Amino acid sequence: MEKIKKKVGSMPNWLFWNLVWLIGIAGQLCWNMENQWFNTFVYAKIGGDVNIVTTMVIVSALVTTISTFVFGTLSDRIGKRKKFISIGYIIWGITTIIFGLTEFIRQSQVGQILLVSAFLVVLTDAVMSFFGSMGNDCGYNTWLNDHTNDDNKGKIGAVLAALPVFGTVVGTVIGGILVNIGNPTVSTDNYNPALDNYQLLFGVMGGFVIIVGILSLFFLKDSPTVEPYKDGTFFRQFSQTFNFKTLKGNKDNKEMFLSCLVACLFFIPFNFYFVHMGNWLIYDIGFTAGDMGLVEGISLLLAVALTIPFSKLIDKNKTPLLVFIGLFINAFGLLLTYFLIKSPESVNLASLFSLKNIPLFLCVFFIGLGYVLIMQACMIWTRSLFPKQCRGQFEGIRVCFFTLIPMFIGTLIGNLIIKLTPQETPIYDVYDHIIDVPQENLFLFASILVLFAFIPLFFASRLYYKRIREDKNDRPTRNDKLEDGINVLDDKNNLNAHGYNFRYNVNYNNEKIFKHAINLKEWNFYQIIYGDYSIQLTIGHLSYIANISATVINLKTREKISSGVMLPFKKLKLDQNPEENSKISFNENGTFVEFEVKDESRILKYQDSKLNIELNLDNLKANEKLVIATAFDSKKKFYLNYKENFYKVNGTIKSDNLQLNIENGTGLIDWGRGRWPYSHNWVWGSFSTKLNGIPFGLNIGYGFGNLEYATENAIFYDNKGYKLKKLIVKNGNKNYLEPWEIKDEDDIIEMKFTPIYDNYTENRYIVISTNCHQVYGYFSGKCKIDDKIIEFNNVLGFIEQAKNRW
Repeated sequence: MEKIKKKVGSMPNWLFWNLVWLIGIAGQLCWNMENQWFNTFVYAKIGGDVNIVTTMVIVSALVTTISTFVFGTLSDRIGKRKKFISIGYIIWGITTIIFGLTEFIRQSQVGQILLVSAFLVVLTDAVMSFFGSMGNDCGYNTWLNDHTNDDNKGKIGAVLAALPVFGTVVGTVIGGILVNIGNPTVSTDNYNPALDNYQLLFGVMGGFVIIVGILSLFFLKDSPTVEPYKDGTFFRQFSQTFNFKTLKGNKDNKEMFLSCLVACLFFIPFNFYFVHMGNWLIYDIGFTAGDMGLVEGISLLLAVALTIPFSKLIDKNKTPLLVFIGLFINAFGLLLTYFLIKSPESVNLASLFSLKNIPLFLCVFFIGLGYVLIMQACMIWTRSLFPKQCRGQFEGIRVCFFTLIPMFIGTLIGNLIIKLTPQETPIYDVYDHIIDVPQENLFLFASILVLFAFIPLFFASRLYYKRIREDKNDRPTRNDKLEDGINVLDDKNNLNAHGYNFRYNVNYNNEKIFKHAINLKEWNFYQIIYGDYSIQLTIGHLSYIANISATVINLKTREKISSGVMLPFKKLKLDQNPEENSKISFNENGTFVEFEVKDESRILKYQDSKLNIELNLDNLKANEKLVIATAFDSKKKFYLNYKENFYKVNGTIKSDNLQLNIENGTGLIDWGRGRWPYSHNWVWGSFSTKLNGIPFGLNIGYGFGNLEYATENAIFYDNKGYKLKKLIVKNGNKNYLEPWEIKDEDDIIEMKFTPIYDNYTENRYIVISTNCHQVYGYFSGKCKIDDKIIEFNNVLGFIEQAKNRW
């Protein structure tokens, strides 16, 4: 059999990933030139005035944004990215080399006027940024986004995060080596940055980018899924990016802008210190350009290595958590730098790899790790929300938040901090001008402002997880059958069984988790409907607290009798099979409970000072029930559930003001075992009746777990189960007593639920909270079973919506 070659788009897998890294590294090397070495070049060769660096960064950010919008719109209209990458990279490399020539202009007679040299530096940098953005931002980044899917988004996210760091590592380490070549003062106590060899650096790096641009002409291919998208004239389409009515029409744009705002509030303080870090290490701390490159390069390389395990959070749909971790680590690193690295006395300048320099490496490591995690997460998060037909154009919006606004605001504030910070000993450049030396207070201010990014992160996270839940609910349900005799858990206590059955055919092997799992939740819940009364009995535990309760509700008068006990730090040994004969007993402090399962009956007893309940439920094992094993996002979390919603019930209920004899009532069991997330929601509904003497019932459930394998929705007719897929539910969420309209996606059942009473309960015990609207009412509608239409009217039942933290 011929081996099928794996492809990404129109390219072999190996070629795609090699191009991703090659083009990405080349682009990041050029950006590293601009963000790192251009600034040290200006201080060494043009003048140590921070205003030049600030102007250069702001103009570069503005030009980059304009270029991205223009070429992004153009690439969307023609449906091609390749030519923008190739042409952009070639010109980008050429202009990088040209930028270095401003050194000679500064040395000329015209360049003696600092303003003239500064203008030419800013101008050449702007030209370079214009074509760099054409090749990298709207070209390469959009091309990569075109090829991103659910299977590779985590890997691409890791690449996007690693590329800037690898670019910085390679650029700073090799760049430091190159600029120091030919400088006779490098190994002396009188190191002079003005003698560094920047022409060699810019020539090598620019030449490499030109070669990559030429290679992309021959090997790069556009995604076959990208088609030209034209919306009127070029100028009309270009302006649509700024049309807020258009933007408002996309339901994901609010989340996209909030995630962009998170990045923006991070990158504003990032631009306080990052553009000045090289000059801080050289002029304030005293390292050579080569050692500065090694400090940043080695620290950031270690940071990249640690981001690999973190990238799995993206695949697990926990991107906001990754951003949270990144913000915290970055702020910690910045604060650590401020307190530990104050002056040349804080480090060992003579021996870079001495023990005294470990704190410096750690500080840069933490700063870099936080930066890489945030870059990785925010790039994937934001780009995943771009409209498919105009990804290039929306790349301009991303650049506004990631580059333009942060560089404009951040560098201006950084400039102000540097200018207002007094220098104990002035340092002069080669032209006898005082050098504006960056100092450690930049890191203090940055660490404080980074914390503001947590505010939009909170709101963006809520939208993110809501979208993820909705996406899961939109996925088709397969309704897989559970295998006979399968263990619910594997050897690592992960869920091993997925799907449903109409009989209990699995083995709940909870031996390993019963004693140790703090999130283990197990319960046996019974509810009986008789006339106007609802009777509920529960025995269960949440690992750290046991719950035994009984409730009797008169649905007509709204009178309710509730009783029970909560037992902190107590677990109850419950049955492992809901159908095997068993007896669960509790008798402490005046409360007696006994749930017994026999071959043909279930006997429920509850006695305390308020209530005396004795019930007998017919246990017909031949009846089909709903058994479902549901997964949550975490492998360790699961829910095994057994529900039967038609038991014939007889018995007595006694209290001070109530004597109720039940004859032929209807009952249900909810037998649940699982490890749940701390915070979760669910919707559960059920009813039972007889239609012309034939048992008929319904169970519905949704709002939690992964419903890809099966849902909790099923019809029971004449003791047989009929599976439903997902439901389409319309109800007054803000008013639980408004009517509900419910039907399934296959048009098997259609019904209306008319509420009569909301049995609302709320409990709070420090870290535990439960909030449940159990709404009783009448179901009316019709369903199709074996090509037979069955109608039902005014059947009493309930739907409950719960929000829990336990």
